[in-house]
Amino acid sequence: MTRSDETGDGTQFTAASKAPATSDTFSSSTPYGICEYFAAGSISREQLIDELVRFPYVPGGTTDGYDSLLVDPSGTWSEVADAARRGVIDDAVYAEVFRRRHPEYAAAIAAE
Repeated sequence: MTRSDETGDGTQFTAASKAPATSDTFSSSTPYGICEYFAAGSISREQLIDELVRFPYVPGGTTDGYDSLLVDPSGTWSEVADAARRGVIDDAVYAEVFRRRHPEYAAAIAAE
C-alpha cells in the first residue's frame, strides 16, 4: 500500500514518484519515499535497508507542554514506523534497520 494523490486528469501517482532524490546515494528525499520505491520494486531489499540505515533523520516534533498533538516534520524515523504500520515494508525490515541504527538496544535485547 502506498500513499497516492490524484492528478487533475484523474490519474494517480505515488508520493515516491513525486519526491526528488536527496543525492546520488538515496532513492528519495524521505524515508517513506524510500520505502515506497522498495514497494514498487524500484530498489532491492538490501538497498532499502542500506538507505534507511544511512538516512540523515531529523528530530521528531515536540509539544509545547500543554497540547499533546505532535506533527513530525518530513524526514523523521516516524516515517519508517508509518511504512511498517501501513504494510509498505515488513516487520523484519523495520527490525533490521532499527538493529543497525541502534546496536546498543540490539545488544541489550540479545542479552535478555
